[in-house]
Amino acid sequence: MHGGFSVLLAPMALFGHSSAVVISTQDAEASAEAWTTLGFSGITPTEGGSRSAIRMTDGQLFVTLLEEEFNSPSLACFTASLDRVLQRCRDKGVPVDASDRSNVVVPVPGGQQIFLHHRDAQLTLRPDKTQNQVLGYFDVLLVRVPDVAVARQWAERAGFLVENESTIGPSRVDMTDGVSRIGFLQSEQLGSELVYITELDGAFVDDITEVFADNATVYRLPDGTPTMVRLCMPEGTWLTIVADDDE
Repeated sequence: MHGGFSVLLAPMALFGHSSAVVISTQDAEASAEAWTTLGFSGITPTEGGSRSAIRMTDGQLFVTLLEEEFNSPSLACFTASLDRVLQRCRDKGVPVDASDRSNVVVPVPGGQQIFLHHRDAQLTLRPDKTQNQVLGYFDVLLVRVPDVAVARQWAERAGFLVENESTIGPSRVDMTDGVSRIGFLQSEQLGSELVYITELDGAFVDDITEVFADNATVYRLPDGTPTMVRLCMPEGTWLTIVADDDE
C-alpha cells in the first residue's frame, strides 16, 4: 500500500489536523541541497517560521530541516487547540511533557518524540499527493524499538490503527491515525528512518549511487536484482528505498 502523510483531520487523530517530518541538522542549507536531489523543493515558510528552519515537500509529505538537536527524523503535529489535545492525551493515558508550551513533547517508544504545536487549520499547507519523482511513494516513518508489542500498545492508546503487520524476520507493525503513518521495527539498535517504495531498476540504482557514492548501500538478490537501497543524508538521516512488489 502506498502511503503518505494526510493533512485532513481524521476523527481518530489525537495529535492534530496535520503533521510534518522534522529533521535535526547543523547546516539547514547544506541539508536542503541534498534533499533537493531527491525530489524535494522548498516551500514558503509559515507565519512565525524560524530563520534556521527550511521547509520542503516532495508532494506527499512535508519535511522541516531544523538547526536544533533532537532525535530525528521525528514528527511534528499541528493542532488548532493545544489544550484540547493535552486533555485528550490525559484522558487516554498518553504521557506528554507540556512544561514548555512552545515545545510540547510526546515521548514515543524507541527514544523518539512527537512535537505538538499550535497552528490554525486554515494555515495548513496541503500536498498534492503525487509521487516523488526520484524516490517513488512515501511509505512510513519507521522507528526501531526494543519491543514492538509495547510500541503498538502506546500507538493504540494514541489513536493509531494497524495497517500492516509482519512477523517474518524482525517483527514490524505499520500504523496510522489518519494523519501520519508510523512503523515500529523490533531492533536492539534504536533510531528512525524514512521508507519509500519505488521501482528499483538499474537506472535508478546507477543514478543514486553516482550522487551519493559511499553514502548509498545497495542490497541485491543472488541474481543481481536490487531489492533495497539505503541512503545516509549529510545530517545523518537514513532513507530506505525498497522495491515495489507490485512492479
